[in-house]
Amino acid sequence: MEEDFAALSTAGGAITPEVVATVWHKWFGTSYGDATGEVEPPTLAMAALAADLHEVQRGFVQY
Repeated sequence: MEEDFAALSTAGGAITPEVVATVWHKWFGTSYGDATGEVEPPTLAMAALAADLHEVQRGFVQY
């Protein structure tokens, strides 16, 4: 999972709550463990992680 976020960060891609939810779904599936179907909406924890990753990205990625 870290590799997915690292690749996005170095490519300059925005890390939004929706992106975090998509990466989470890729690795873990839904809250029921189902890896197929629609990605569930981001949780508050995913939004907080996206904000933290965005701050890290701002500190290391030069635009």
